[in-house]
This record gives sequence, structure tokens and C-alpha cells, in this order.
Amino acid sequence: MNKQVIILLGLVIASSFYLPSGIHAASPSLKVLRPSEGELVNGYVVEVKFEVKSFTLKDYRGEPKAVPGQGHLNFWLDQEGSSDPPRRWSRDIPYTFADVSPGDHTLVVELVGNDDQVLNPRVVQTVKFKTEASVTDSPSGKTGSRGTNDSSGQPNVLGDSANESAEGISQIKVPVIVGVASFFLGIVGFLVLRR
Repeated sequence: MNKQVIILLGLVIASSFYLPSGIHAASPSLKVLRPSEGELVNGYVVEVKFEVKSFTLKDYRGEPKAVPGQGHLNFWLDQEGSSDPPRRWSRDIPYTFADVSPGDHTLVVELVGNDDQVLNPRVVQTVKFKTEASVTDSPSGKTGSRGTNDSSGQPNVLGDSANESAEGISQIKVPVIVGVASFFLGIVGFLVLRR
């Protein structure tokens, strides 16, 4: 009996290193996948694809208090030196800027806390790219750029068909899968040894 308890405790302890609570142990990271540095984007729509690791994106309107490892993204497109607020985004799907005028652009993307405060150390990436007009696209007649927003002027975090995509479905993180599998293996091991 003592041998079974020791084996079970060993399995439970080993599985606890892989449970979801350990996901935020690493430093948060951000990578802008598209547009890439120096890329030429054809058309008036710029889809920003990104990858966030060791950080949970939360709706800043529903979670206004600072919680370690949680927050949202701030986007700035050609807003250097501007007093305009950033575009906020809290979904794990690409963000879309519509009506982007042809020319050179600077995109800044930063992870911030639920309370909109910068992380320490800062997690920010700047990408310079260029757009050109497309024959198949028809601009709305507006100049400059804006994000796809809801009627309040904020990015639509509740679902906008322009920002929905199959790629946006959150993928299960490997540590979660390993943790759950280890936990169930521990239970199976206990039941087998108990016989």
C-alpha cells in the first residue's frame, strides 16, 4: 500500500508542473506575423495577424482591473505623435484596418494590462510596410486608416464578420493538454496499482 501511495503522489506532483496554472510562468511575448517588415500590401484593407504567448487576452471593458498575465492589445497605425487613442483588441483573431490609404505605414502593436498600463518590461513591436491601391478594391472615399469598430468607436470585440476567421479559433495550448493527460494517467495508474 505504501508503494502505491508513493507512486500516486509522484504522478500527481509530476502532472502539476503541466497544469494550466503554469501557463503564465513564462514572460509574455508578442509577434506580428502580418504585415511583415517591408511588405507590400495590395488594397485598402490591412489584416494584422499576430501571435501572443504566455498571456491571456481579456475584454478590457469587462476586466478593468490589473490581473497578472491578462490584458489586451493596443494598435496604432500611423499615429506617431498623435493624441488619438490606440485601437484596443482583446481577441485571438486578426485585427483589420479598413480604408488604409496607399503609401508607407508604421504599425505599432503592444500588449498591455487589463487597466491599459504597459507591461514591465514592455512587450511591443513596430512594423513598417507599404500599401498600394488595388484594381479590384474600391475605397470608401475616406482617407487615412481606421479599424473595424462598433458604433461606440471602439474595436468590435464581440464579433464583426470582417474580423472573424477560421484562424481565430483559439488553439489549446500544449501545456494544458499535457497537464490534463498527466492527471488522467495518474488516476489510471492509481486504479491499476490499487488492484
